[in-house]
Amino acid sequence: VTALDKFAPQAITQMGELKQALDSKIKNGDLIALNDKQSLFTTQEQVDREAKLIESTQKRAHGLRVHAEPKALNELNLKADTKKTLADILASTKQVNVVNLSGSSKQLSESLLHVSENSGKSIHFITPNKLVKQQTEQQVKRQAFSVTQWVKNAFRPDVVHTTHQYLNQAERHQKTKDSILVIEHANQLGVKETQQLIDLAQRQGNKLVFLNHTKRSQGLRAGNAMDVVQKGNVQTHTWQGTQQAQTQIKTSEVDKKERHQIIAERYQELSKQERSETQVLTTNKSDSDNLNRVIRHQLDKSGQLSEKRVEIPILNPVFMSPEQQSAIKSYKKGMVISQVNDGKVEQYTVEGVLSLLHTLQLRDGDNNRSHLNVKESTTPYFVSQPANIEVATGDRLRINGDVFRTNLKQNDTVTVEKIGWLGLSLKDDNGKGHLVPLSYLEGSALSYGYANTLNNAAHGKTTTLIDMQSYTASKETLY
Repeated sequence: VTALDKFAPQAITQMGELKQALDSKIKNGDLIALNDKQSLFTTQEQVDREAKLIESTQKRAHGLRVHAEPKALNELNLKADTKKTLADILASTKQVNVVNLSGSSKQLSESLLHVSENSGKSIHFITPNKLVKQQTEQQVKRQAFSVTQWVKNAFRPDVVHTTHQYLNQAERHQKTKDSILVIEHANQLGVKETQQLIDLAQRQGNKLVFLNHTKRSQGLRAGNAMDVVQKGNVQTHTWQGTQQAQTQIKTSEVDKKERHQIIAERYQELSKQERSETQVLTTNKSDSDNLNRVIRHQLDKSGQLSEKRVEIPILNPVFMSPEQQSAIKSYKKGMVISQVNDGKVEQYTVEGVLSLLHTLQLRDGDNNRSHLNVKESTTPYFVSQPANIEVATGDRLRINGDVFRTNLKQNDTVTVEKIGWLGLSLKDDNGKGHLVPLSYLEGSALSYGYANTLNNAAHGKTTTLIDMQSYTASKETLY
């Protein structure tokens, strides 16, 4: 009844009236039956749209073939048949290509990103919405097999856009011209959006690679767009996504304490000015978090942090792939689920995790309780982890999300100059001061800003300290 109330015309809210209206439309020919039982229907408008979509794939284009760079292809350590599929996608001269996927698209997306860029062809990713855009930015990383590649990749611009951004923002058109466009979660696209993507790609000389997750549900208005487009002049491929196994491999050193301590002592010796011009980079978030703790402890031990402290409740995002978000084991008691309803953000605290039912027990700010089945939910939501962060004068903080009512933006790094009754006096790396009330920072996304991962490297720093495993740092790559 809720669905009918929402999607039926305003004059129809009762089942009897709805059935009468549908019977009238069938009788008048407004609805076309797709089977003998008359349980599935379409419209002439939809039939025309599908015919136009198929016809649009017939147009010829030039300059779409990309020769996969052999070294980049071999670096990925893929199976022979998987390498061939990857090379075939890039070598395709068809403007529209569909990859029918089962499992995760992470391996394919990262492989396309690595081989395409190293073969001299720019590549961009188009996602159906902001949530998938955020997940793609976090999950799909540029591959690096040397220090040189890590640093080079860190300074490359972002290549992920939403469908709305790509279709409606002129500046994106210039950035994506003559490039490969990988359409993530294409099964969520409707016929109209698919048509718009193809039309714009033809004007811009783009090659389209639709990633069609065959075992996942379609978007509400998808209308079997991927099935329709495959009836046209397109090239299709199949790809089996990999599943992560619980395997642990230990190579070279296991204990990183000594190396992290050396970096912390080196950082401690720097002046305030030198620290604002220095960045400490690691190859993964775990090492970054640990280095932040070690460096801060070293500064505290040497008396470089004030005795006056404040504790701020924070809420940092937990980035999950679509597979992780639908797996109940990804959730823990105390996490916060955020949904946007009618332009307002509503937050729910996870009170319990019912593993066998794939369900979370939730509580809102008014102590109202509800349940969320993560395996069946189709409503977009964000996951955050609440915590408390201790802040002292002298601390460096990283802003992980825009702080409302301030000029602090995501990825800013600031130094705490003073803790006063008005709040925190902060100075960013450009020398600009900010006076921020503590209440503005409560519930924001903050962390210590002494160390960061390579993919979040900052531009313009005069000194970079890189922490990485010894087996990846050969003489050749360091040179």
